[in-house]
Amino acid sequence: MITESIQLLKQVDLFSCLSEKELKELEPFLYERTYKKGQYLFLEEDPRLRIYILIEGFVMLEKSNQDGSLLYTNYVKRNTVFPYMGLFTNEEYNHSAVAETDIRVLYMVTDAFETLISKNTMLLKKVILQINELLAVQESRIKNVMTPSAHIRVLNTINYLMTDLGERQSGLIRINCPITTTKISVMSGTSRETVSAVVNKLKKDKILSIKDRMLHIHKPEYFERKVI
Repeated sequence: MITESIQLLKQVDLFSCLSEKELKELEPFLYERTYKKGQYLFLEEDPRLRIYILIEGFVMLEKSNQDGSLLYTNYVKRNTVFPYMGLFTNEEYNHSAVAETDIRVLYMVTDAFETLISKNTMLLKKVILQINELLAVQESRIKNVMTPSAHIRVLNTINYLMTDLGERQSGLIRINCPITTTKISVMSGTSRETVSAVVNKLKKDKILSIKDRMLHIHKPEYFERKVI
């Protein structure tokens, strides 16, 4: 009998290379938990005890400096395994993770996950490929922040959010995660005032709209043309 946990794992790209028998062998190591919006899954420098699989909702990974200012943020979406940072090397988490919406996760003990991928060449290869994809995205974001124009940095950030988190619905792309001007300002390295000015202009030009703090992109090609 296939349990719900195994059915959920089968939808996660990382585990798509495993047979049903191999998936069933994971079951004793899997646990399920829900978190409310705003709850932390773990904090930076906590012992790196668990690897998570996000089943529903959105998670934000955050890294702060000594005065508490956010230096780095990154969204985690459904059917994603996290965090990869520190795999096999670090004993502590490099980031904090907070539920951006109500979420549902599966998790397993880090040691069990590391043992699993070290014994399965196909799974290890998929982990490496996914880490490479994450690095490519982060390199693109670094390039974005180095762009002198704050206006272009905001547009590039919205384009990144649209590409990574957006879902096509009735002729538009909707980002089903609440996005604040503060988050966009951190991700783009600009002030909240600049973000507000850019977003208000986009709303006026009917390029995007905001409903319940969700971004609706009506003209996605506009951002694709603007990316530098």
